[in-house]
Amino acid sequence: MACGMRITPSLALIPLTLLAVFSHTGLAQMIPKPDVSRENAANPVVEGGSSAGSQFGCIVITRLSDALQVELRWLLNGTALPITLQVDASVPVAATNQRIHTNVLNLTRRGVFLEADAGLYTCRAVNINDTLQVTSRYLALVVDVPAQILALESREAVVQEDVTLTCLTRGTPPINYTWSMGDTIVQQNSSNSNRNDLVLSGVDRNDTGNYSCTASNIYATAVNIAILDVIELPNLGDTFAPDAQPDQLRRIRLVWTAEFFDGNTPITEYLARCEAAGITASSGSLAPSSRTFTFDGLHPGRQYTCVLTVSNKVGSSDSLPAMATVLEEAPNAAPTMTSANALSPTSIEVTWQGIADAALFGVLRGYRIFYTATECGSCLCSYECSTDDSVVVTAGQPLSRTIEGLRRFTTYDVTVLVLTTLAPVPEALPAQCGQARNCPAPP
Repeated sequence: MACGMRITPSLALIPLTLLAVFSHTGLAQMIPKPDVSRENAANPVVEGGSSAGSQFGCIVITRLSDALQVELRWLLNGTALPITLQVDASVPVAATNQRIHTNVLNLTRRGVFLEADAGLYTCRAVNINDTLQVTSRYLALVVDVPAQILALESREAVVQEDVTLTCLTRGTPPINYTWSMGDTIVQQNSSNSNRNDLVLSGVDRNDTGNYSCTASNIYATAVNIAILDVIELPNLGDTFAPDAQPDQLRRIRLVWTAEFFDGNTPITEYLARCEAAGITASSGSLAPSSRTFTFDGLHPGRQYTCVLTVSNKVGSSDSLPAMATVLEEAPNAAPTMTSANALSPTSIEVTWQGIADAALFGVLRGYRIFYTATECGSCLCSYECSTDDSVVVTAGQPLSRTIEGLRRFTTYDVTVLVLTTLAPVPEALPAQCGQARNCPAPP
């Protein structure tokens, strides 16, 4: 809107305009419409700029003889402004039968312009005698705002997530926006909006970094930085596995390092576990600082498959398996003979039941059957010590064996022993000597 007449704080310099004065039934009640002007208040002004010398003037001239009590007040967008910013004056001019009423709105007292100063200013004249009000024309004040960034928040996102970074601004449009990652510009545009978004689809670890938003208009340039951290599952690589170390106390000790990618977020826990024969031994949750764990009470001779699970806030990843065999021990049980029957005068069939895995304490290699002649028939008596012989049944074969080529009319003792790595059977047992019964004396 066009400016009105310009005024100075000195009332003596205010140009006077003779306005019509009205009366009603001998008593002046009508007030001329106030005339308004601005002084040193450019339009537009810039927020934060000095308001020194800036003021609005309001003037009303009434007839001195009417003795009207006139009050002038300034309003911004229809709301009365503080009295402390206004200076009232009333000057009689007897020679012309006039009274000059003025009010100066002094914006200088605020020091600088604020965005809240923008709007439509009007001066309202009130006849105190009968509350009659007359309002001036508008004076528009535009306050332009330099570009500023109000908010730009850092983000943490999971890999493959869609991420939106939002730059919230204030300032007089248009605002030019530039997004950069490090020194690389990734997006530029101009907008009348005080919000600008940078959308990153399906982020990965390479999107981690510092993102800057630059917002500018004709008055200022502002820059702010957000940090984007893209996190993921721990990446253990193609070779990471714990070191599994068995000892002689039925234990396996797992040892590991932290030489892997943690997913760009701290490790929260480890979980170690070893499994054999369908039975799993687990460590439970281990602290992120842990680098070793020992499993106790494992079964001798069994091979265990051990895995280390590494967790962060995103989830868990498993290492490659590590294999370790607990050191073998001698079995703590023996096979059970179920039968030994003669099939012919020179052969017998031996059948037995193997020992349970829990009692094996080693790797089963097979069984050895020892047979020893202990009593001769009346025709084949011998006073010499009997000889020992044996046959081996390897693991996986049926738990029975036919022994051929035996002596006629002879009684044999048969023993079945288990064979493991640590439980070999001696090549020969001590000879069992004896004399057959009901035999004639030697010649």
